[in-house]
Amino acid sequence: MIEYLEQKIRQYGYSGQQAYIEHLQNFYKSLQDFLAYPYTPYNLEKKILWRNGSAQLIDFGLPEKKYEKIILFIPSFINKSYILDLTKERSLLKYCADSNAKPILLDWGNPDKSEENYDFAAYICKKVKPALEYLYSPEKQIVLCGYCLGGLVAIATAQIIPKNIIGLVLLATPWDFSHFKEKSKEFDHSINLILSGNTKIFSSYLRYFFYSLMPTSKMFDKFIQFSKNIHNKQKTELFVSVERWAMDDTVIANGVFRECTNDFIKENKPMKNLWKISNQIIKISKIRVKTLVVIPTRDLIVPNNSTAPILDLLTYKSLILPNSGHVGMIIGEKAKKQLWKPMVAWLNSL
Repeated sequence: MIEYLEQKIRQYGYSGQQAYIEHLQNFYKSLQDFLAYPYTPYNLEKKILWRNGSAQLIDFGLPEKKYEKIILFIPSFINKSYILDLTKERSLLKYCADSNAKPILLDWGNPDKSEENYDFAAYICKKVKPALEYLYSPEKQIVLCGYCLGGLVAIATAQIIPKNIIGLVLLATPWDFSHFKEKSKEFDHSINLILSGNTKIFSSYLRYFFYSLMPTSKMFDKFIQFSKNIHNKQKTELFVSVERWAMDDTVIANGVFRECTNDFIKENKPMKNLWKISNQIIKISKIRVKTLVVIPTRDLIVPNNSTAPILDLLTYKSLILPNSGHVGMIIGEKAKKQLWKPMVAWLNSL
């Protein structure tokens, strides 16, 4: 047993039990530093344009600016949408306000009683479609920008509700889920228990699955590094903001959770041309609008081979490859140079 433990510890990259124990001690100390660090959420007053149940449209446009078009941001269901407007200095939404497209965020909120069984089709037909109808104007065409699972919503919407949509931005959007299948077997029992219960499904259930794709040491090391840099106020406050956001749980509708775990992760329906919305099979090859695909090269949650097939299926495409991870692409130190600026340049070119 001891020999087996030593073998596993060495597989994780430690020289022995003592090195492993010391690393754990450093991690717990850094976690205490993190939890004790003062944190005030960035929460300026926002202009809410429209509400539909738990969903709402939030306007990030500059009041004095006349925009030629709208870019509608569609976030994932797994985390709260404010990662796109994390702090005063790290806000993709506010940066896009200087483009020729008014940034508007479709915030899902927590599903209410009538929405608790929503799947992707329900959100698209009952939330996204009415939102587009509200925003519709012959003078202002719309660009859809989907982040992670929000990219799947954007793809399906561009196919089945194409009216007035002139462009598509896909930020770290998964399409081929085959690499998740083997890992998902470890979670089968837990997933079945969650689906058989009558309690709310929290986003952490899916998030833990995606986090399990990362090396455990990576999770430890980032907190240890935080403690080492705790006197660097700028880095420390950004780290705390990101990690507090990551821990900020939201509720996932049962249908979305079922679709993610069964239709996507287990059966890989999008890649196999089996995913349906409103009785239509969703095929990227049917999309005829200009599309900007953003693939962060160090993404461990949606790795490159999950997004890359999208490029082969598109007709009118551009590509950005930020040297960052899934979240760093949006708010990291290089985000402005590697994503924000080229994305705004692409928007202005439409």
